[in-house]
Amino acid sequence: MGAVLAESQAPWAGIITCADSRGLPNWIFDVNPGQLFVVRSAGNTAFDDAVASMEYAVANLSVSLIMVLGHSCWGAVPRGLQDLEQGVEHNARSAAESLASKSQVLARAVQAGTLKIYGAVYDIVSSRVRLV
Repeated sequence: MGAVLAESQAPWAGIITCADSRGLPNWIFDVNPGQLFVVRSAGNTAFDDAVASMEYAVANLSVSLIMVLGHSCWGAVPRGLQDLEQGVEHNARSAAESLASKSQVLARAVQAGTLKIYGAVYDIVSSRVRLV
């Protein structure tokens, strides 16, 4: 597989996820290396470099799905939100919603119907992912 990966990559999805060591996207979605284009940061936020990375994935690798993936058992809940689950959902959803407003490349792809953007939450206990 190493020789194949050395020549190219063909991810079908871009994932912005937390840097938490318990949420590895390739393991969560049971995919091989080269199938996901992943950006990780504490809090799975749509920071400028994450947005630019997703622009690259869409424009150059033909990624047609971006998922902002939060997770349960999270310690970085935004202030003012008391409920952990509500905070995790809110963070993933708002980061996903902000991507197209932060990037003309992503906005044009969404408008053209060639890109879908979703927020989701990975439950560490059950190993399930649900869209939010």
